[in-house]
Amino acid sequence: GDEGTGGAIFIEENDDNSKIVNAVFSGNTASMSGGAIYIEETSPKIVSASFSENEAYESGGAIYNSEDFEGGSSPTIVNSIFYGNSGAGNGDQIFNEGENSEPTVSYSLVEGGCSSIPGTICGNGNLTGDPQFADADGPDDTPGTEDDDLRLQGPGSENGPSPAIDAADNTAVP
Repeated sequence: GDEGTGGAIFIEENDDNSKIVNAVFSGNTASMSGGAIYIEETSPKIVSASFSENEAYESGGAIYNSEDFEGGSSPTIVNSIFYGNSGAGNGDQIFNEGENSEPTVSYSLVEGGCSSIPGTICGNGNLTGDPQFADADGPDDTPGTEDDDLRLQGPGSENGPSPAIDAADNTAVP
């Protein structure tokens, strides 16, 4: 990939069979775009992933979907959480470059709401709000370290249960 893009993963064109399943992206940084993932002209599937405290110094705090003369990037995202990410330029959670980058987001919790992300196709079952992570940056207050706890809090927690509990599409899990 391009230097400074995709803090954790860079998914390149013609790789539509890529799948990211049951993953946590926390505390990743890109000096340009795609704090956690930079997707270039392809359409991978992302299932049951949590994105927290990722940062891009330009656009796409969690995910950047690029567009070139050959086409856009339109991943399918299901059962995922986007919360606390930041893109200094645009798109704290997801940024879609051009009119041909159209991710489909379903059964996911997106801070600010799925409909607030231009170019995104919002499917069924999306939520907004605080996912009630146990301790997203851990006791050391540093995201992306071993002590981070992105488990969802249940009914007995201080702020109540996570809205994401029992809100997924079980048929989407491989």
